[in-house]
Amino acid sequence: MKILYPLKGVEKFITQKYGENESYYKQFSIGGVPLKGHEGIDLRAPIDTEVLACDDGFCQEVIDQGKTGYGKYIKIIHSWGESVYAHLNEFKVEQGSQVKAGNLIGLADNTGNSSGSHLHFGIRINPYNRSDGWGGYSDPESLLFEEEEIMPIWAKNLQPFFSENNLNDDQIEGAVREAFGNSKILKGFIEKWTQKLTLTQGSDLSSIESEIQKLMDIEDNHVDLTSACQQIVGTFETEKALRDALRAVKTDIDEMAKTTKALIEENNTLKKKRTLGRYKGFELIKETLKEIFRKFFEYITKKTRG
Repeated sequence: MKILYPLKGVEKFITQKYGENESYYKQFSIGGVPLKGHEGIDLRAPIDTEVLACDDGFCQEVIDQGKTGYGKYIKIIHSWGESVYAHLNEFKVEQGSQVKAGNLIGLADNTGNSSGSHLHFGIRINPYNRSDGWGGYSDPESLLFEEEEIMPIWAKNLQPFFSENNLNDDQIEGAVREAFGNSKILKGFIEKWTQKLTLTQGSDLSSIESEIQKLMDIEDNHVDLTSACQQIVGTFETEKALRDALRAVKTDIDEMAKTTKALIEENNTLKKKRTLGRYKGFELIKETLKEIFRKFFEYITKKTRG
């Protein structure tokens, strides 16, 4: 069973739950038995918030208790039991009138035994016992805040694909479960994402998954690189200092490139003269490059720390 939230235009929020504040409510009795705690729930409702019938029924009681008890309250009889709406400012229905779920029945306020504007809401579900220590009332929270069915993540991810086939959100999961084995649908899905990811023809679902993982890795590397750049930039007090440092680094890199190019040309000349064997030539280049990069990183470290 699910019932309508009895307030209009406000966020769903409970200010006092069912069963709370036992020490306070034991001073009140229903059916000759002291209450074990709060016999309903209090819902946040600024003054004059519209109060709605939670289900179809008829208004058995539309009563004003003045400054005591529920103050102005309404009791509606339903096919499954009854609901109570208390501490109202104004009635919008008369005793004995029929109502439909969602009909306006009153405005919220702070009448009766209340310390601030809110709606006290209670329900009794047939059969109930007025002498059970709760006045026969049950906790309505699960009926008002019942979790709606959530679409699985994998189904959400397929929304763009299935929108092309004129399927609504609530049809996607069922359609997939019924037709996922259909080669036409599966083939269409693969072809669509093969094209989007620029994969080779003949790719399958595992290829698509692998490519998506690569894109995720690239994004992670991008985040790491951005963070590293921000750390370097943060070591310079002004933009001019940063630009000067970058110009100096660029000059050194250009010089390294020239040195490396000259080294390769010299190595090739020596090879032609058969002065160096292939192995020794490779070792010469490797050691020289190592020395160049060692000096380069020393320079970068010095610049960023300075």
